Amino acid sequence: AGLFGMMFALVKLFGDLPMLPLGAIQGNPDIAVPALIETLNSDDRETARYAIQSLGKYGVLARSAIPALKPYLLDSERRVWDSAVVALKSVDPDGAHVYLLPVLTEKLSNSDEREARLKCVLHLGRLGPFAKSALPLLRSLLEVEDKSVRRFATNAIKRISAEASR
Repeated sequence: AGLFGMMFALVKLFGDLPMLPLGAIQGNPDIAVPALIETLNSDDRETARYAIQSLGKYGVLARSAIPALKPYLLDSERRVWDSAVVALKSVDPDGAHVYLLPVLTEKLSNSDEREARLKCVLHLGRLGPFAKSALPLLRSLLEVEDKSVRRFATNAIKRISAEASR
């Protein structure tokens, strides 16, 4: 998303703002984060996704966005909830696993969409030892027909197990 994503989201919210102030806004999380949180209220899913991605770029400086980002984990559009997972891991690196793990395991259990399953498995693997409780579900994927799902599951299991044994 970066500056382009932020400009897109802010222009959609505030209208045609000059480029220079947007660059200044990006460098000032005290201004940008509240504006991006407001942008999350957009009815346009793409605008919300850009705002989510932009918030993630601020990392822990956007901690105030956590309550506004969490509902997007349940969004029906894969690109939106996937962006929310990435952003929340960046914004809340020490605590995101607490609310990401149940959402990801539920999505993985209930989705037949290949890309959604791959994203869930990838994110579970990135949670490392915090996703240890998801190992039985991930192991069950070793029996599915889809080679990519099996490969992603194998990698996630290795990553979770390796990090858990440290």
